[in-house]
Amino acid sequence: MARSLVRSIVVAADADSVWSHIGAFDGLGTWHPSVPPAELEGDPTQVGSIRTFSVDGRVVAREELVAHDPEARSYSYEVLDPMLPIRDYVATLAVTPQADDKSEIRWTARYESEDDAVATVEQIFGDGVYVAGLQAVQEHFA
Repeated sequence: MARSLVRSIVVAADADSVWSHIGAFDGLGTWHPSVPPAELEGDPTQVGSIRTFSVDGRVVAREELVAHDPEARSYSYEVLDPMLPIRDYVATLAVTPQADDKSEIRWTARYESEDDAVATVEQIFGDGVYVAGLQAVQEHFA
């Protein structure tokens, strides 16, 4: 069954500054407090590049860039070989301008799963990865 996951936060900085901080596909580990640096296959600005995250020499995640639009301040990636019982997991990280020189960061995903996987995806990806990263960016610009 098709599912979606959405987390967002408003940051006290203009959208271009926020995008400069978080917009590099190969830079997630530089601003996210619980994500290790990625090894990259290919050009991080080109669709088809793959980032690989490893912990203690063991690959824990592989993600392929499936869309990249710096003018719109967004990129999308697909989780390859997911460790959870999910399929077709495609996430998007996007920054949009808001009033008063603020911006909104939206980290969203669409995926396929059975009902019993939803709570785990919400906890691991939604709260453990997305919220932790969004809060770190908000604190960076506070």
